[in-house]
Formats: sequence, C-alpha cells, structure tokens
Amino acid sequence: MKALRSLLFLLYHNFPKVRDTAAQKLYTALVAIEEFEVICPGGEDDYEDAIDQISATDWSLPVKVLKEQT
Repeated sequence: MKALRSLLFLLYHNFPKVRDTAAQKLYTALVAIEEFEVICPGGEDDYEDAIDQISATDWSLPVKVLKEQT
C-alpha cells in the first residue's frame, strides 16, 4: 500500500515526465492485479473507472489544470 500511495503522490509532481512515468507504472500495476478489491473496494466498476481515468488523462498538462479536472 505504501508503493501505491507513493505513485498517487507522484501523479501531482511538478515535472510532467515524473507524472507520466508514475501514471504508466500505476496503470501497469492496476492491470496486472487479479484481485482488484484490494485496491478498489468500490467494486469492478470503480476499478475500471480508475484505469480509464489514468489512461485518458494528459499527464503533460500543468499540475494546476490536472487538479481542476479531478
């Protein structure tokens, strides 16, 4: 869980390359997880929504814009 928190924290890093890499790693980890209930207790719909949002977000945008989108 500590690694997950670190990746989530890095999604709002000042440098776009760091955000993009963190998003890629998070996406890969979420796709590889077979028991999604551990990460998304809201169920499969929340799990799918999280994956969709990570892949649809343009992580090169400024942090201020990203925070407004969430």
